[in-house]
Amino acid sequence: SIPDPLAADQPQYSMAMVLAASGSRVKVQRQGDQVTLNVKVNLEGSYLAIMSQTDYTDPRNTPLAEKAAEDQVKRAMDRAITRSQKEMKVDPFRFGDRVKGTFLTWPEFDKFAWQSKYPDATVVTEVKVNIRRYGLDLAPPRVPPSEIIRKKGS
Repeated sequence: SIPDPLAADQPQYSMAMVLAASGSRVKVQRQGDQVTLNVKVNLEGSYLAIMSQTDYTDPRNTPLAEKAAEDQVKRAMDRAITRSQKEMKVDPFRFGDRVKGTFLTWPEFDKFAWQSKYPDATVVTEVKVNIRRYGLDLAPPRVPPSEIIRKKGS
């Protein structure tokens, strides 16, 4: 459930969505003991229900819904990663498998001791949501491209 981006102060308005992975990418940068992980997640979504005064199936409003979903998923990802690093001090996301690829041999990676480095690794996340399906509507209403509201940063 995603809060309505145009009525964030009114919790009774929201959008229920199903989001499914459509690809992800993890890039590793390693300099000495410092590791930076750039995580990009692509999701495709569809509406289950829209409890709002705004028609988010209208292509002019779809980018607002996509941005709201991106923000919510990114916050949840960042919270889970931070908790795994600071509280649990374990790598449940298997980032170590990606870091391992930056070493030529297994003994080098083993000596690096990834589990002890993970809590200090920098993890940068990016989420992209594309709403492709509009529930029972077969297609969204036709709107000229000039009237579609653009997301900030697009």
